Amino acid sequence: ALEDPTSQPCTGDWVVVKRWPDGRVSAEAVLPRRTVFIRAAGSTRSSKGQVLAANIDTAVVTEGLQPEPDLGRIERLLALTWQNGAEPVIVLTKADLATDAEMLVADVATTAPGAPVHAVSAVTGAGLPALAPYVAPGRTVAILGPSGAGKSTLTNALATMEVMATRAPRADHKGRHTTAHRELVVLPGGG
Repeated sequence: ALEDPTSQPCTGDWVVVKRWPDGRVSAEAVLPRRTVFIRAAGSTRSSKGQVLAANIDTAVVTEGLQPEPDLGRIERLLALTWQNGAEPVIVLTKADLATDAEMLVADVATTAPGAPVHAVSAVTGAGLPALAPYVAPGRTVAILGPSGAGKSTLTNALATMEVMATRAPRADHKGRHTTAHRELVVLPGGG
């Protein structure tokens, strides 16, 4: 029988490691998780699902303001966040491209009671200082959202350096799919 895939180490896990005399390092145990994000099983072959990340304090749900935010997707990601024990924060990216940002922020806030909503522009820096409390030292943040929402660009802006590859938006201002992996990035401030 196959092991439970949700018991395997994932991004954000704390593990006990052993250093061997020949220089090898092995993970000996995964410590208990405070929070865990699990993607529901997408096939009939597995009923367990896939662990996406563990020990997340805050889940930043990203959605671009250009084109208009998908309120249904925001609701689904908020439900995933609440279900998995993290504090949700909605970050609406590409504020520099939206002419009606304030109205869209109000629409999203109405759809997502209990979650702070911030509009930011990684290009101009507008709104980024409001995110500082979420990426404070000792806190772990997961940035969730669809391809092209600006997750990598937001990560780079928070890190104040390029730590994730990005691609320019398409002519219609939609983002482009860039990354296909999960990575833990330590920010200069310790978050």
